[in-house]
Parts: sequence; structure tokens; C-alpha cells
Amino acid sequence: MIENTWTSAFYPNTTTSWCDTCPLDCGSIENIKCLFNILDDPTEHINIVNDHADIVKQMQTRFTELTRTIFAPDRGTPADALACKAGNDTWHDFVGPFTD
Repeated sequence: MIENTWTSAFYPNTTTSWCDTCPLDCGSIENIKCLFNILDDPTEHINIVNDHADIVKQMQTRFTELTRTIFAPDRGTPADALACKAGNDTWHDFVGPFTD
């Protein structure tokens, strides 16, 4: 899933609700749900994906072409499936902090 969120020097903080800044689900490479005009909307608040199906189709085609060239070596199988589950649940598919 591709996400975005907005922050600033003073927002969000402990007095604001994180729900106000909940990430916008922008879909995936295969299913783009977000498109922004970063020249007119540099903070990406106005989603124009429904107005530009032609651009989205071009982007999906190009992403598909580019993913064919991604270096993704076999990293092996994790010794403990619970470690993957914890990583997915806690870090949402990002690599979490490493410890000794």
C-alpha cells in the first residue's frame, strides 16, 4: 500500500487527534488511487485521480515496465514466521529497528 500523511512543526502533537492526519490510501502500483498536481498543490491535499484516467494508465504502464528491472535478490526464508508477522503488524512492511 502506498500512503501519505501531512505534518508540520506544530501539528500533529499530543493535543491533536491523529485521526485528522490519517494516511490517505493511495493504492498500489497496480491500482493507483492518488494523483496530485504538485505545482498547483505542493502539499498534495487535492486528489485528482478521478479526473485523469489517461495519466493514471500511463503511470501504471510505466511502473510495470520499471518493476521488470528492479534488483530483488532472494533474501532467504526467515527462521521464524512470527518474526515476519511481528514486522508486518508492527512496522507495516517496513524494516523495523535492528537490535543486538
